[in-house]
Amino acid sequence: MKIKFPVFILIISVLFQNLVFSNTVQYLSPMPGSKYNSEQTNILIGFSNQLSANAFKSITLKVEGLLSGLHSGNLLSVSNNTRVIYETDEPFELGEKVTVSGYDGKNKFSFYIRNEKNKFFLLY
Repeated sequence: MKIKFPVFILIISVLFQNLVFSNTVQYLSPMPGSKYNSEQTNILIGFSNQLSANAFKSITLKVEGLLSGLHSGNLLSVSNNTRVIYETDEPFELGEKVTVSGYDGKNKFSFYIRNEKNKFFLLY
């Protein structure tokens, strides 16, 4: 089977675009597996390239606490559209594991909330 030259060029250009311009996750916060996070923590995801309006709209984060269940919130685009912040509507429960998925369509990560609120001691 012969592939016509314009079709071959189209296939190569699509593959090249996916390799060069794919938007990969550069960092996650809180760090996956981290412990002692605040119950009011926000979730930050940094990407390698700017997000288009369509790419931003396609992000559907699922944030679930083991004790508190699913968390609704607001997704904000920041830093020249290379980062998103997810602000939850309600705080997480102390001592729970939180799992985040949907930021790249295939992966998920988890982190832990501290067990108790900070105690302050006054020294005289």
